[in-house]
Amino acid sequence: HGTETALIINEIAPGATILSSRAFNSAGQWNDESKAAAKKAIEYASAQGAQVINNSWGIFNNSITNDMSDANAAATAKTELTINNTLSSDNGLKVVDGIKTAIDGGKVMVWAAGNNNQANPNITAGLYLLDPNLDQNATGTSMTANANVEKLWLVAGAVVDNGNDTFSLTGGSNACGLTQSRCVVAEANSTSHAAAEVSATVAKLISSGLTGDQAAARVLQTATYLTE
Repeated sequence: HGTETALIINEIAPGATILSSRAFNSAGQWNDESKAAAKKAIEYASAQGAQVINNSWGIFNNSITNDMSDANAAATAKTELTINNTLSSDNGLKVVDGIKTAIDGGKVMVWAAGNNNQANPNITAGLYLLDPNLDQNATGTSMTANANVEKLWLVAGAVVDNGNDTFSLTGGSNACGLTQSRCVVAEANSTSHAAAEVSATVAKLISSGLTGDQAAARVLQTATYLTE
């Protein structure tokens, strides 16, 4: 999986330096070991000077659809229990802290929307709405993003070209849903591959002289609008 995403990035942005970090355990399970690894991987990439952090991973079967489909559900999703259980290890290592470190450093975070055939991306891709300040202290039903976080956040879905300028979501790809203002899609067979395409595009834009937030904005501004 990591090799495939790296090859996609290299094909689109051959001049980019790629750092590889494991975010899951060797069995691909999301457990305490993986949560700690994900936090450390994001912090390592930030410390090494990465300008774009490609997150071709997510929490499966845990989409914003289930947690934020209405105001009451949003309030439930924002509780400390939901966020902590999903993204914090028993020894206190919090993935959110790693993400905040990256955002504070101006890094662009690109997230795979997930491949669960849901109307909204998974909880990791939607974290900027669930926990706008990335402090695990969000409450209430509002889903208003923090502009300083949002400007460095992109979500990637996957589509297939049906011909005649028509596209449809690749089988299994979650839709942009509530993240539509920060979401783009790319032709790919999974959202992990789509995220890699978006990350590579952002990297090329940064190499041309744009800042991270400018590059993310350019991707959104120049993407072709697709109706549902």
